[in-house]
Amino acid sequence: MAQEAPGERSKFEALIFISIVSMIIMSTSAGIGTVWSFVFSPGNSFHWEYIAIMIVLSVYVLGVEVISFVHHRRWMRPFYMVSTTMMGTFFYMSIASVTGGFLLLIGALTGLLRGAEWFPWTLRFMVAGGVVIPVVWGLIEGRFLLTKRVKIPLKGYRGKGFRIVLISDVHVGLLVAKHRLSRIERMILRERPDIIVSGGDLLDTNPRYLGYVTPHLKRIASLGTSYAVIGNHEFYHGFEESKEFLRDVGFEVMDNRTVIDKVTGVSIIGVSDPSAFESHDAYREKIEVLVSRAPKGRPLIFLNHQPIHFRKAAELGVGLMLSGHTHSGQMWPAGFVTKAIFKDGDRGLNRVGDSYLYVCIGTGSWGPPMRVGAPSELVVLDIMPATSDR
Repeated sequence: MAQEAPGERSKFEALIFISIVSMIIMSTSAGIGTVWSFVFSPGNSFHWEYIAIMIVLSVYVLGVEVISFVHHRRWMRPFYMVSTTMMGTFFYMSIASVTGGFLLLIGALTGLLRGAEWFPWTLRFMVAGGVVIPVVWGLIEGRFLLTKRVKIPLKGYRGKGFRIVLISDVHVGLLVAKHRLSRIERMILRERPDIIVSGGDLLDTNPRYLGYVTPHLKRIASLGTSYAVIGNHEFYHGFEESKEFLRDVGFEVMDNRTVIDKVTGVSIIGVSDPSAFESHDAYREKIEVLVSRAPKGRPLIFLNHQPIHFRKAAELGVGLMLSGHTHSGQMWPAGFVTKAIFKDGDRGLNRVGDSYLYVCIGTGSWGPPMRVGAPSELVVLDIMPATSDR
């Protein structure tokens, strides 16, 4: 049976996560520095200064991330913006370094590196362009917030139709704050939804630091009957505190429970992120119990932060599952990884028989303030009776 993990567990997991990421970043930085030394130095020779610079920058990024986790104050915003932008830059520097290293090897083996004047300059332009172009693109695209519109024939529904606005992975904190929330509020207001759903990871810090955005969240929740599930980031930053905060701003927190929506009459089922369970088996079992025990004869909408176990939920009668979490990779080519991991669907509308899954790729962003090939979205779902049920 699922158990709510204490706050100490989330701190321990965060420490383990930070340690692993630190080792990866430091070793990657050393590799980047090595390749860039050969690519950009005169004579294409090794210079340790490149590695030293990369290590210093890595220490800055890691330091800001750790400090912001334990001391999340608004005065840290400019330092955090620089840090997260550097994260995204490191990501593309890593990809460019792999490509550059491969081309360096070819150039050395064929003699082009020393024998052809054009080769080193071409290599430098390719490596530099492989970083500058996606970083600039990502910073621009990261400011977009698109409205996606989808019509869903809901199995078992016989009413006149209703509208759901789905937001997910807003990640309110130092990176996403008043400006983005005001924009979300205006967009939801125009849509006049019956139901608002937060698909998890609405918060990206402990709620005690979010007093300055509380009025914005309250206004968003007041624009319709509002439901929220717990994502992994709410768990990391304080499971119980996040649930209490979400309730205080006006969301019905769907923490492993089922409610009947008073306006539409549909059954809405919500399960917390797998992080809040003692094991993945316990998480899967809770899903099966919640769905199988839902009121009979009513259409079922299932809120699940991660787009997993959709096929099982569909077998048990769920007509629509709403998820987030994946960001669709957020920055190309990471989307290929999320597509490989989340077999039921990592973005957009997916279907199994007469059951549907919509995966919101994020209404905000996490980590780098960049999106490459996966712009943020606010999803408007118009629910109608299924043809077979008429």
